[in-house]
Amino acid sequence: MDARGPLIETLHKACGSVEVARDLLGRSGSLYVQAAGATDEDVSECFALAASALSRVVDALQLKMSESSLGPAA
Repeated sequence: MDARGPLIETLHKACGSVEVARDLLGRSGSLYVQAAGATDEDVSECFALAASALSRVVDALQLKMSESSLGPAA
């Protein structure tokens, strides 16, 4: 394993953790909306913004993983 191996492994773990957090956030938002019985725009917007932020983190981590796995000729 080259020197980038530990970095790539860490990026995979971080990306997986953020994806799990995004999924849990989405589920929590759905449960809240169902339990509230009526749409609370403020809370719904907060859930949407948080999910969007987590998606951007996943995208950034995936980009770093792809950059880290390229060889020197790339």
